[in-house]
Parts: sequence; structure tokens; C-alpha cells
Amino acid sequence: ILVDNHMETTARGVYAAGDCMEWNGRCGGIIPTALDTARVAARNMFDFGSATYEGTVPSNTLKVAGIDLTSIGTIRPETDDHDTIVVRDEETACYYKAVLKSDIVVGAIVLGDARIARKMRGLITSRERIEDRSSLFEP
Repeated sequence: ILVDNHMETTARGVYAAGDCMEWNGRCGGIIPTALDTARVAARNMFDFGSATYEGTVPSNTLKVAGIDLTSIGTIRPETDDHDTIVVRDEETACYYKAVLKSDIVVGAIVLGDARIARKMRGLITSRERIEDRSSLFEP
């Protein structure tokens, strides 16, 4: 179902969100997109124009054998203007990978620590410039 930036279809006052919608040539298919588009649709149902969808940072989180694994944003950049930082913490058995562009985190893989995954999601969403890379993987 085609929608605009307010999640409104071509039928005025009719909204779509989640896996059934197509926005800007892209379909949903992941839970974060469904949640984000549902919030925008709901807000606009009550107060049209109060919320605009700007896209969702792609992410997937799963837990296997009690271990959290999160992949978010751009994890394999197609251009050479990105830096990649990888840390394997033998003591905690955690793995961290962050992809930065101009000192801004644009993607991450986090295995073993949900707190760091939440931190990476926040940094990607806020587009906050990283001044001190040494503390990047600290909670």
C-alpha cells in the first residue's frame, strides 16, 4: 500500500503502516520500521501533519543461546570514506564493530552486550560526532 511521509494513502484519511506499506520505494519488513511507521500513522490520525516519517535505521536483534546479537545501520559500506573499529573482548566474550563516517557512527554489530547495542542505536540515531573513540564501546 503506497503511503506518503504521513503514512497516508491516496485515499484521504486512510493510513497504512508496518509490513503492508510502501514508502519512498521501500517496504517495511522489520519490527523497527513497523513500530516507527505505526507511531507516525497514529499521530497523524489524531492530528494530521503532526508527525512525518523520515525512514528507519535498519536493525535486527536476536538472542541465541542467551547471547544478544544486534546489527544496525550500515555495516558494510560501499565507499572508502568510512572507518571501521573492531574490538574483541576476550574477558567478556563480546564482539563490537562500529562503522563511522566523518566521526559519526553509521552502523554497528554488537555481540554479547545489549547495553552497548542500545548505545550504538542512540549514537546512530542522534548522529552525534564521536570525539573520543576509546570510550565508544563503554556502557
